[in-house]
Amino acid sequence: MRDRYARRARFGASIAAAALILAACQGGDDGGGASGGGEAGGGDAGAYPEQDITMIVPFAEGGPTDTVTRLIADPMAAELGGEIVVQNVEGAGGTVAAEQVANAEADGYTVLMHHIGMSTAPTLYPELAYDPLEDFEMIGLVTEVPMTIIGSPNFEPTTLEELITYVEENIDTVNYAHAGLGAA
Repeated sequence: MRDRYARRARFGASIAAAALILAACQGGDDGGGASGGGEAGGGDAGAYPEQDITMIVPFAEGGPTDTVTRLIADPMAAELGGEIVVQNVEGAGGTVAAEQVANAEADGYTVLMHHIGMSTAPTLYPELAYDPLEDFEMIGLVTEVPMTIIGSPNFEPTTLEELITYVEENIDTVNYAHAGLGAA
């Protein structure tokens, strides 16, 4: 099973590297988004990267987004012929990091590795200092992480429908845990 994930990580890194190169080196009339549209390195597409690329992770070290980022950073750096520095910037369900990247120069050297929280942020935080649709451009899909509902093997419900009924009937006694608002 480990080989399957390693192959997926290498494949994802290759796709992300190709997309990053294209996004960072493309010319554009509007200067591109924070993800790296516009010309990098003065417009010499063959010279990218001329400096380290900072890949910002909006969550703490060791979590799933950080783990995936670190799995692809080295192969991606090798593919690009440069260095990728992974930087964790925590806070507010990823919005602190997203704002930092939105405000970075759109030169392909500061990119954000985020998940579905990027889509939910405007609902949770209506006063965002950036617009996820206007201030960013997707470079590529690296992985998909399914969301799961799990419980003790002795827990009565075995289907989602049974769980909903159980919670409705036992609303005062049911406890649950989640990653936090905006964190997935």
